[in-house]
Amino acid sequence: MNNFELIAAVFRTHPGEAFWSILLIFLPISAWIYIFTRKERPPFSILALTFLAGIGSALIMFLYQYFWERHLNFGFFELTPVNFQRNISSWSQSNTLSLLLVALSIGLIEEYLKHWVVKTTKRDYFRSVSDIIQLSIVTALGFAFTENIIYLFREFTQDGFSGKFFTLFVLRSVFVVFVHVLCSGIYGYYFGIGYYATPILEKEERSGRRKWIPVFFHRLVHWKKEVVFQDEMVTFGLLVSMVVHGIFDFFMSVNWTLGSILGINVLKNVGIHVIILPLYLVGGFLCIWHLLEKKEHYEKYGRVIMKKVYVEHDLFKNLQSMNQLEQTLEKKFEHEQKEKVERNFSSNVELLEKFEQSVSEKYRQKLEKAQKKKASPEEVLKNLEAMEKIEEKVRAHYEKKGKTNSES
Repeated sequence: MNNFELIAAVFRTHPGEAFWSILLIFLPISAWIYIFTRKERPPFSILALTFLAGIGSALIMFLYQYFWERHLNFGFFELTPVNFQRNISSWSQSNTLSLLLVALSIGLIEEYLKHWVVKTTKRDYFRSVSDIIQLSIVTALGFAFTENIIYLFREFTQDGFSGKFFTLFVLRSVFVVFVHVLCSGIYGYYFGIGYYATPILEKEERSGRRKWIPVFFHRLVHWKKEVVFQDEMVTFGLLVSMVVHGIFDFFMSVNWTLGSILGINVLKNVGIHVIILPLYLVGGFLCIWHLLEKKEHYEKYGRVIMKKVYVEHDLFKNLQSMNQLEQTLEKKFEHEQKEKVERNFSSNVELLEKFEQSVSEKYRQKLEKAQKKKASPEEVLKNLEAMEKIEEKVRAHYEKKGKTNSES
């Protein structure tokens, strides 16, 4: 019976128990939400939509499992989804290695689905790294809520509300749910650092610390440091969360005991999970609490309204547009400079003409005055020559000035 058929069967045969089971499962989930959003609680609409998106990401995983080994005919092509766990197990003769690879694969798929939810979240809400960490955790809680319904419904169909049912409820509501919180919190931290790559890189460079990978690729292939840094942080966060998740699933799958590992006969029936579960819970809680309490993660960087994308065709179009704009600006500048030179030359000519008129009028008055005093012809001739020399100097000066303006 697949997961969808299981849910439908429980609601059909035991609707009341199904309702109370879901309510019981939701109570610890809501407590986790309250704990990790207490410092800066997002709007209820953002919380609800993110939680529902986390549920949707789990349903995608279940949908994939539903179509395992089913032959799908789409008219133009055919598809047969395979059970990757069975395939991976067949690659290796070692059962331990097979379990490890399957666990890491499950971690990769589940963490990527949760990553997809955060990546496609309405980003108008994001103002700081802590906002992204919180919504990543809420996404994980939605995913874990759906998983818990499946596991507890399956247990209910076998033994009803037994002691085993409530033991599984506590185990999953406390320990397993927190593994999802831990992995998504770590991923949310690195995604947040990458999301605000530009201001964070600027701050690091001002403080004298340099990120060598972005600098290396920037110098090698001229990629923008912010884009390289963002991709580096997102990829690293996804890998870390996948490994942390996969290691937990691996230890929960193997039948190792403390007695077999430590060589102590008294502990031969004590499973390794006795150490792994509290280690993940306590260590993970301290890790997430540390990330949420760091003051710099609450620094309000604001909204990122521009997405940097490297696309060769778009880059070529942008270069063409820049060249066209540059040519238009050059033509406009040359036209304005030409008009400016013409206006300056015209004003200089007018000024020269006015000055000549002024000088001519001045010396005409002096000549008339000299004639009234009965000046000698030699004196009149001398004054005329002096006036002509001054006029030549003035004209030469203004012609030189007009030529200089024309050249500039």
